[in-house]
Amino acid sequence: MESLYGDGVLPAQQMDEAQARYIAAQRTTEAAKAVYDMAIQGARQEDKTSAEAMMNQAEGAVAEVEAYLKEMQLFAPLKSEVASIVPTVGELITPGFPIINLVDLEDVWVTFNLREDLLSDIRMGSVITAKFPALDNREIKLKINYITALGQYATRHATKASGDFDLKTFEIRGIPMGKVEGLRPGMSALVTWN
Repeated sequence: MESLYGDGVLPAQQMDEAQARYIAAQRTTEAAKAVYDMAIQGARQEDKTSAEAMMNQAEGAVAEVEAYLKEMQLFAPLKSEVASIVPTVGELITPGFPIINLVDLEDVWVTFNLREDLLSDIRMGSVITAKFPALDNREIKLKINYITALGQYATRHATKASGDFDLKTFEIRGIPMGKVEGLRPGMSALVTWN
């Protein structure tokens, strides 16, 4: 190009463009060689430390998001059904606040209140029969596994001024002697005996 320019064949503008392209090519070659040398020698320690810090920061952000995701999931401690969900959608809940009420349908019992004058036939381990209207009056045998230690409220009050007394009520619990399909909390049980 210089020869052609010197002979007057090539205009000055083309000569300048050719020199600019030559200088740009030299700079590109030098930059590529520098990248090549760095790849061969490895990055400087400062660059490595900086890259490692950025990687640790990114791992911390990922761990934080994973922790948030775990907090969004609730796992029941046992096989159960959801009885109620306390908060509404979008409501903020403080730690320790109940969120869901669960019912364990495998752990069922019948609770009834019995006047103390009817307790003579009931003992721990006694077996009684109860009818369940919700189960087509099906009769189910219940084993008594709990009798409250102290009487509660009086269901029969004394009518005479002397020689009569209030009759207290005792809570009794019985558990079905076998698995009962369809038995759910809150069902009524009718117990009668002589």
